[in-house]
Amino acid sequence: MSKLPTLLKCAFHDDVRIVPYQAEWPRRFRLTKQLIIALLLEDDMECYVRHVGGTAIPGMCGKPIVDVLVLVEPEELETAKKRLATVFLCLGECGRPGRWFFSDDDSEDDTTYIHLTTQDHPVARDQLAFLRLLQGSETLRNEYATLKKRLAEKYPHDRLGYRLEKGVFIERCLRENTAENS
Repeated sequence: MSKLPTLLKCAFHDDVRIVPYQAEWPRRFRLTKQLIIALLLEDDMECYVRHVGGTAIPGMCGKPIVDVLVLVEPEELETAKKRLATVFLCLGECGRPGRWFFSDDDSEDDTTYIHLTTQDHPVARDQLAFLRLLQGSETLRNEYATLKKRLAEKYPHDRLGYRLEKGVFIERCLRENTAENS
């Protein structure tokens, strides 16, 4: 797996491109999961590894990037970060303290993003909760797919704009779900 030059970190995958669901996404997740588990077992660490994001939903369009959530115990976070950084490019916390972000390549066509954190971290809770919502509602999946396509047209070279506007939608869904279950 390749390591990226430091200069690429600032503009890493700025373009937004939505593609139809790819049957290879689950396989890419499984291979990455196996590698992560093997790496962390070298330090006797247990972890929970989950495919998250749009590529985790069969039939869902998305950026051709597989997102992987890795959860470890809080006291093992630093060791896990160092171990993953031996194979993956560590891009830091990227504005989310306590969540470490990694990439396995600089080609967006077959990239995997890894989100390393702990089970109680808000990023982990939100990613897993939104995944459950998508899995449970075809209406929400369709609405989300439509939004992603529209935002990709609106922000073709602005990943931050795309992510921020998509985040408003996700936060609203999570908030509404919390209100319904209260």
